[in-house]
Amino acid sequence: MPEKIVEEVVREASSRMSDPDYTQAMIEGWIQSQPNATQYLSSQQSKLGGAEPVLNAVFHAALMAVCFKRHV
Repeated sequence: MPEKIVEEVVREASSRMSDPDYTQAMIEGWIQSQPNATQYLSSQQSKLGGAEPVLNAVFHAALMAVCFKRHV
């Protein structure tokens, strides 16, 4: 993965973080496209420290997915 793509995606995400619809759409999109991974993360909720860390992990996984889509 070229670092340039990651920087671009992170820069774009940072500029849109104030929009709650953006983060919600990113999380919902990943949950719908990755139900098995979502189920696993949800099952680890107590080990991860609650729902917020799970949502954080899902959001960052969604960002990684954007990076991979741009790379291929």
